[in-house]
Amino acid sequence: MNQDKQLVSFNIQNAAYAVPKSEGSGWENFVKFASGSDSLALDANYSEKVIYSDGLVRATIPNDKGKTGTLTLLNIDNDYEIAMGRRMKTANGTSEIKQRKSVEHVLYYEFEYLDENTGATKVAKVQLYGVTSGRPSQALNQTTDDINNNNVDLSLTIKGMTMKANTGDTDYTDANGNIVKVWQTICLPGEEGYDTFGKTVVVPKAPIA
Repeated sequence: MNQDKQLVSFNIQNAAYAVPKSEGSGWENFVKFASGSDSLALDANYSEKVIYSDGLVRATIPNDKGKTGTLTLLNIDNDYEIAMGRRMKTANGTSEIKQRKSVEHVLYYEFEYLDENTGATKVAKVQLYGVTSGRPSQALNQTTDDINNNNVDLSLTIKGMTMKANTGDTDYTDANGNIVKVWQTICLPGEEGYDTFGKTVVVPKAPIA
């Protein structure tokens, strides 16, 4: 089977999140954002340090700290805000509260892409690891000639998750003794585990030798 070539990507859909279990290790199941998502923009938090000597470039050291981004939703999701520690169910409804913790979670979403090999539209599934988000802001606009919907932007920081060995829960290290940080995993149709990829958090593991 030829590896899919993603000629063009579009239509983010089915965005969801999973938080750590309250007791013990592991993750809760994914919860879909109630309002649905409008867009997702991701930027690399990456720079390089160039080392000079005798007028020449002697080395280039990468500084890769993950990703930042913005997830745009159609509306603020109460359950998500409660899970992030920014809202609380109270006797009078739902209250915004002072945030005293930053909850790392896993963000799941899908997007469609056109496979250049076959010309078919397919669905890719993605998990982003070590995600934290900022408090969303919201503006309500007056309806004039048409209904003006009011999207909500969530600022994201993606710090990643340490890759595990393909057996057990030990951290994987490369041939130089470095741990491997994983920012995201993309699973395409036909790849191992595609059918269940969005049901539970898939902890990244090293390839089988």
